[in-house]
Parts: sequence; structure tokens; C-alpha cells
Amino acid sequence: MGREFKRKIELETIGDLKNRLKKLKSKVPALEEASMRKITMKQWISYNDRIDKNMRRQRKIRKKIREKRIK
Repeated sequence: MGREFKRKIELETIGDLKNRLKKLKSKVPALEEASMRKITMKQWISYNDRIDKNMRRQRKIRKKIREKRIK
């Protein structure tokens, strides 16, 4: 398993590694938050995704209302 993992990393670009590092860094506070609320990481992430989706939907709705007002 170790060898396969090493080969996989060699194929990735620096940008991919930076993105992965960003994701890991963003997971740490989420993990702390999840442990504080005594839920699993997966539950916390899905909860956050749901909130994000709702926020995006609300933004879209507000944008449509704004456009109607302008016309």
C-alpha cells in the first residue's frame, strides 16, 4: 500500500497538493466543531453542505427579485 501511495503523489502537480492541503486545513476546525457537538465528521459536513445549498438558493432567489425590481 505504501508504494502505491507514493506513486500516486508523484503523479500529482503542486497545485493538486496545495488544494489537498487546503481541504485538510478546513477539515480541522470542522472536526473540532463536530466533536464539540458530539456528532460524526460526516454528519457535520453534510449539515454544512445543506446550509450552504440553502444559502446559495436564497441568494439566487434574491437576485431574481432584484432583477424583477429593476425591470
